[in-house]
Order: sequence, then C-alpha cells, then structure tokens
Amino acid sequence: MRRRYRPNSAEDHPLSAGYPGPDFHRTTASDLLLPHSSGITRRATLKLLGATGAALAVGLPGPFSGLPRRDEPGVVREMRRVLNDAFDGEEMGLSFSYVSPEYTEDFRIEIRQARLYPVASSFKAAVVLYYFLNTPEDEWDAEQGSAMYSMAVFSNNARTGTVLYDVAQRLGVQNPIVAFNDFATDPELLGWSHGLYSWTFNEFPYMPTNGYTDDRYNPTRWDPTNMSNIGLNFSTAAEIATIFRVLAMAEANPRWESDPHFRASIQASRALLGIPALDYLSSLEKAITYGDHYSKDGTLRPIDIGTNVRNDAGVWPMQDGGAYLISFMSARESDDSVAAALAVVAEAIRMYDQYLHPNDFRVLTTPSEPVQPGTYNYGFVRRTGVTLYSQPDKNAPTIDNPVRSTSIFGTTYLMYGAMVRLNVIDDEWAEVVQDDEWDEAFTWPVYIRMEDVQIVDRTLRTTPIGYVSGAAAGTDKFIILDVIQRNLTLFEGGTPIMRTPVILNFNGTPRQISFIHRLYLARDMPNYPGVPFTCFLHGSDYLDESGFAIHGAPWHLWSETVRQYTLIRRVTHGCINIPDWPIQNDYLTEPIRPDEFIFRWAGGMPDPAEERVALDPGDVAVRVYSFDNPLQEIWNYPRPPSLYGVGVNWRMIMDAREAKPLDVPEYFYEEQKA
Repeated sequence: MRRRYRPNSAEDHPLSAGYPGPDFHRTTASDLLLPHSSGITRRATLKLLGATGAALAVGLPGPFSGLPRRDEPGVVREMRRVLNDAFDGEEMGLSFSYVSPEYTEDFRIEIRQARLYPVASSFKAAVVLYYFLNTPEDEWDAEQGSAMYSMAVFSNNARTGTVLYDVAQRLGVQNPIVAFNDFATDPELLGWSHGLYSWTFNEFPYMPTNGYTDDRYNPTRWDPTNMSNIGLNFSTAAEIATIFRVLAMAEANPRWESDPHFRASIQASRALLGIPALDYLSSLEKAITYGDHYSKDGTLRPIDIGTNVRNDAGVWPMQDGGAYLISFMSARESDDSVAAALAVVAEAIRMYDQYLHPNDFRVLTTPSEPVQPGTYNYGFVRRTGVTLYSQPDKNAPTIDNPVRSTSIFGTTYLMYGAMVRLNVIDDEWAEVVQDDEWDEAFTWPVYIRMEDVQIVDRTLRTTPIGYVSGAAAGTDKFIILDVIQRNLTLFEGGTPIMRTPVILNFNGTPRQISFIHRLYLARDMPNYPGVPFTCFLHGSDYLDESGFAIHGAPWHLWSETVRQYTLIRRVTHGCINIPDWPIQNDYLTEPIRPDEFIFRWAGGMPDPAEERVALDPGDVAVRVYSFDNPLQEIWNYPRPPSLYGVGVNWRMIMDAREAKPLDVPEYFYEEQKA
C-alpha cells in the first residue's frame, strides 16, 4: 500500500539545525491551523530584507568544501580545486555530484551547501513530487493549462498556492503550509531541516494559501537578533539537492519495485520538470547548453528584495546512464558572476566526463577516397581530441585544440565529424587551409596527420542536385522554417521533398524572408572550425553583417544524443543546425545526410578543386521563409513567382507541409528513459 504523507503535529517536530530549541516559543495548534494575518506580506518583507543592506545569506556558513576522500581520483581533486577557486569570495552555495549508472554517488563536491539563502522557485520541484505522491494516479492533472503545469513550467506563484492547498485538502489538513512542510521534513524522503514559513501574496487575493503560516519555520528563529533576516522562506543548496537526488536515484529505492505509485510519481515528476519554458533559459541552462535534463530554477530580482537571488537545481542524465546533479543558490550576485561560476561547473562536468570516457572514443572508420594532387582536398576529422601540429612533424609543438566549455560531450574545437579543407603534403601529412585572413580559429599554420582525416570524394559531396521531384526547370526552390516546432521543409514548387528537425535559437534565429547566397563545403566559425555544408543567408543588412547560416553541426552527436524530446533543450547562437544522420524518402532514393543534401540542392560548389566559396549558386535562388508560426504568418508574403503560373497558393503549400512526415531515423522517436 502506498504511503500517504500526513503531517505531524508541531510539538512532535524533531529538532534540527537552526531550530531554536524547547525554550523558544512554540506555535500553538490553533496558530498552525487557522489562517491569520502576520501583518507583513511576503513581498513587503522581502523588500524590507533587501532595503536593510544586511547579509541575505544567514546562519552558519557550513564547510566551504567537503574534504576529498583518500580514494578520490585525481580528476575530482582537480574539480574541487577549480570550483573552490571559482566560488571563493562569492555569496554562492553549491552541491554537485555524479550519480553512476548503478545509482551510487561517485563524488559530491559541496561549497557553502549548508548556508541559508532566500528561496525562490526551485523548491517547487518538491511540490511537484508532493502532488504526485499524494494524489491518485487517475486524478493527476499536469497537462498544459493546469495548476501543476503552470507552477512547474512557468513558476506561477498563484497556481503554486492552489496546488499546495489542494493536496492539503486531500490529506485532510487545514493548514497547507504545515502539510507541505511535514512532507518535506520527513526523514524517510527529503529530510529537510527548513520548511516554508508562508506562501502569501496580497497581489493574488484569492490564492488559497494566503494568511497561512508555519511558525516552526519563522525565519527570525534562524537569527532572532537580526531583524533584517525576516525573509519568509529560506533553504540551502544541500536541501534543494535532496529533491533531485531522490528523483535521480529512485531506482535504488526499495519502493521503486514494491510501490507502483511511487515509481509512477517519480517518472511523472521527471517528465514535468523536464518541460522547458518556451522562450526562457535558466542560469544553469545557459551554462550547460547540451544534454537533456529535468530541473527547476527561481529568481528574485531587486524589485522584490533590493538585490539578486538565484536558485537553480536539476539533473543532467548522460549517455552512459549516469547523471550530474547540481544545486546552486546565490544572493547579491550579478548575472555575470553567476554565469562565470556556473561556467566552471560546466567545465567540471566536462572534466569528469572526459575522465569516464576519453575523448577519442568516437572514431570514424570509413576508408578515405583517393587524394586529388595539386588542388584542395576535403576530409572529415576521424576522432574527437585530434592532435594538431605547428609543423608537419610529430615532434613539433602542438596547436591548442581545447574542449568547448559549453560541451558536456567532451567535444574539442576541431572534432569528430568536422570537415577540413586541406593541402595534402604527402602520405602522412596535410596542411589545414585557413578560410581567409580573418579566420582566427587557430594559430596558423596548422598541420594534421593524414591518418586522422577521412578524405571525401569532393566531386560527389559538392555536385549540385537539381530537382528530385521531376519539377520543370525554373521552378522555385524554397524552404519554410518553423521556429517554434523546430523543423524546416524543402519545397520544389508545390511539392515538399524533405522535412527535417533542426536545432536553433528561439531568441536569436532570424524571422524573415532570406535567400541562400554563399556556400562553403567547410567553414571555420568562432570556436567551431570545420563546420560542414554551410549555406549563408542573405537578404537584409542585418543578415549580411551578422552571418546566419544553415549548416551541419557534428558537435550535437545527432545519432547518439538527439531525439524528439531533446530538441527544445538544444540551442545555437542563431544559426540553423541540420542533422547528419542518413535519411531516405520517396524523393531521396539513396541514403544521404540532410545537411549535405540541402547544401547540394541549394547549388553546391561547382569548382571545389579551386574555390573555397560558391556565390549565387544554382539557376534559381533558394528562398528561406522563417516564422514562429508559418500557418499564421506566411500569408502576409508573396509566393515564389513560379507558383503563380501553376495555380499553387499558400493554403495548398501549408496543407502539403502538414501532411509531410519528418524524415528521421526510427531512433529519433525513442522515448526518454524513466
């Protein structure tokens, strides 16, 4: 039988760190059960807290960092060192660990993990679990538009009050704050030492938690001599981490096998916390831009309390079945200082992932095509972590090829799957050709061993592809990019010939009509040398100056890591990243990579032996229509000219687009592991 979390009485509440002890006034049962006005609202109190200018982090600071274990690998000791350096002198708390595929913690690095900080919305992850565990599965309502969805995805405070109140009513407890706190402090699950004091917002007069308090967690008890610390809710990085530790390690809990409701509640909590807000990235999501995760963040801004407060916590599962757990809290820190600290956390993830999986474990084994002497040759880099040299000599100084700070896959600047333009010297060495005088990807010249490159058939990879649908010469080719749905569709006249998922930037990808003008088989971009199959967009001063493109992106590791449920979690700097997995359909009768097909379909490179870039390729410029919602917005723009003569209108185009399935491998639709 599943256990229901019924509150204990205040008198039975165990003493905990920061609790004032038996000689301090306790709240009576009537105080706990009856709603009353404390005389100060949460918003007003938080403003008072910030206006005093006193320290926002209260209580004992706790250990700066846990001491390393004797059996700890050197990489973890180094991670501790760099994290301690990054957090030194900052008002930030951290709990950071790796949960192995066997659900054990390989390491835990904690910095000011026991220090109290004001709580923003990260605690709502516990409310999510609280709801699912205490609500029959057939009565769950976490669909879009529900109170649960609004709380978990959009951090809606009023709907949070609704969830807290509804669960308390289900449990038969009048005070929703007490009910939640007895769940959160239960040592059998979360075991928090600090609970909510209140969830009152006078700007939401009908919120059902208004007026209820739990004086066991009145913040004045943490430091009763300092009235600046009358913030209503406080917690620690370690306590917030326990929510996600329960979620990440649930399979090791005996209840996972014995209690179907517990198992379903964990799975539902992970799924709901894994839904991102459409146009918002948390501080951790900005720092760790790859990988699927479930998380919850919260922010209080100066308008609330006179300074910045951030809570951010979550679990980042890895390909190997392990996961990184991060809980971060800060007060009085700027956006820049938070970003700098979390960038080091991302670097620590990369360091440990590199330790677990040396970065040359991905190797391209396809044989090379014959070298074409005296002209440019092109090739894919065979392995991540490839060594580059300053001279064609194994004893020469090497060229720095660092791991990207934003990658948790250990991908270096020049990596597995990148395309390089080469001057081949002999059977052993080739020079990587610099794009132009502005190309600062490396300290030039750069040399690479031929065994580290798979030479491609440059003629095959660059030969233009005409019409695959049998369209007449002069028929317009165009692309419709759906930014919100993250896919694009290629058209020849009224016929959709390919539809592929893409990775882009919701805030940065341009919305307008453009056309493909410059094509590079290999292009060096800042921090991303060797970008394959690059098609630059033009059509306005903004595009011409900013350099947005449709191109391949090997760093996403498409076949290994990109699935339908991961797309919304991936971001670019604004370009449109195209998959490299092979596809086929009624028009593409032989397997071909979508990034290569688009490149060649848009014009390719007629002279790859001598050219580095193709300008104005093809007989007809390929237009790109980019919108948030093409179904609503495309009607405001003229059709491509050739459609007028054959009677094809936008309605027919939209209907054909909607009927075209995505061209993807079957594994794209794999469901997220529970």
